[in-house]
Amino acid sequence: MARSATSSPQSLALRPAIAQDSAILAKLDAGLSFTPWSEQRFADCCYDRPGNTLCRAEVLVLGGRLIGFAVYQCVLDEATLMNIGVEADSQQHGFGARLLQRGLQRMQSQGARRCLLEVRASNLAATRLYQKFNFTVDGHRKDYYQTAEGREDALLMSCPLAPPTGE
Repeated sequence: MARSATSSPQSLALRPAIAQDSAILAKLDAGLSFTPWSEQRFADCCYDRPGNTLCRAEVLVLGGRLIGFAVYQCVLDEATLMNIGVEADSQQHGFGARLLQRGLQRMQSQGARRCLLEVRASNLAATRLYQKFNFTVDGHRKDYYQTAEGREDALLMSCPLAPPTGE
């Protein structure tokens, strides 16, 4: 289903997350992560949350169905990609790259000059994606992630972001 949908760009939309998305986001993350975010944690990152100026979520909608998300936080000139995911049935079609690209653009527009992230050391697909966007490994965090088998290291990665246009 996802392959045919990718050939129809009008059925694909990237947009800011709103509070009504938080239950779907939590359910989607539960299918992707051993330690998923709660509905409240996603709600805290929605654009329509009063007073929210730091943490933002973008969603990817395909054929009217929410299939992916990216959550980032900007503090002064530094941004952090907090969470990103695409439902399992829609992976390997470039949707993660679209979400990452949109998030990086948003971070830049908010004045961020650098983006940081953490990724499971075993998540080679994600690591390759980040490298395509000029992320490099800065270090490791031993036993950072909880897994069914115990603990797993995190890779710490970062990339420079160009200054906003006009500087």
